[in-house]
Amino acid sequence: MVEELNVHIGDWAYPIIWTISVFGTALNLFGFFVIIRYSPKEMREYSHGLINLQFASTLCDHLMADAAAPFLLFPIFGGIPMGWMHHLGISSEIHSVLCLSAIGHTQTASVCLFFARFQLILPVGHALKCSTRFLHVFFIVMSLSSYLQISGFFYAIHETNGNKTREYYRENYPELGQFINLDTFDAIPPNSVSTALLTVIPFMLITAGMMFGFSFGCFYSLRQQASIMEMRLIKEEKKLIHALIIQVTVPVLLSFTPLTAFAAWPKLAINSQITKYFPLMTLILSKGSTAHFTHWKEGTSTHEQTDMALLQKLPTRQGY
Repeated sequence: MVEELNVHIGDWAYPIIWTISVFGTALNLFGFFVIIRYSPKEMREYSHGLINLQFASTLCDHLMADAAAPFLLFPIFGGIPMGWMHHLGISSEIHSVLCLSAIGHTQTASVCLFFARFQLILPVGHALKCSTRFLHVFFIVMSLSSYLQISGFFYAIHETNGNKTREYYRENYPELGQFINLDTFDAIPPNSVSTALLTVIPFMLITAGMMFGFSFGCFYSLRQQASIMEMRLIKEEKKLIHALIIQVTVPVLLSFTPLTAFAAWPKLAINSQITKYFPLMTLILSKGSTAHFTHWKEGTSTHEQTDMALLQKLPTRQGY
């Protein structure tokens, strides 16, 4: 006889997660205000990248830990919402669209920030130096891409018979029966799992490749300008780029850990018993917004001082 996992196994963790989320969201909103209010006018284009990333991080943190708070059921490609949105009658499918889109937005916002830094470092007159209008269009297109992609996927599978999907998972994972029987349960149909992975994984790889490319471009541009820029300024810029890589990469990896586990579970023999540890994993990850804000606050003044020094050199630096 199969022993079912208790549907209340996460009850101890989520009140703590919600509390952390309230403080984390408040810190993120404060950071949002600081960027808008105190960024120098000379750094307007780069500050737009910071605003975009801060907005994406705030939205993602709030959705994942408070508003939707998904409880993922390994190894099913689905779960149940534990946040406040489902009390308003918002469907679990909408929860899935918003959460996955917001995670994707943090990825594209990170790309935009790397691109903005690349543009800041490029000298005046360089062939790759873009106009402010192009920069704004790039930000908008990248920011909307994840929402359009995820919405398109869920629209394509919207007509799938939900009862058949529920019955399939109930038959194959009886130990998760208490969760599957809930009205709020939602999962990707088994015949659409491959499509879901082909939708998400290339997106991750492309955006990661873009971040790598823009990072390489930053280092290459600094090396080309070594003869006309102060060595101190070059070293400071390299430190900031390294810090940006770490600051962006860690949260992105943590955000996509569940998706990676879902993709790898057939080979790693991940089973449904891991589900009972998911609340603990979510609790650990929910502290990320506070740590992210602290790290951001510590580096903000250094970023501004170095960037202002770099901008003061712009009129005398010509394209190489």
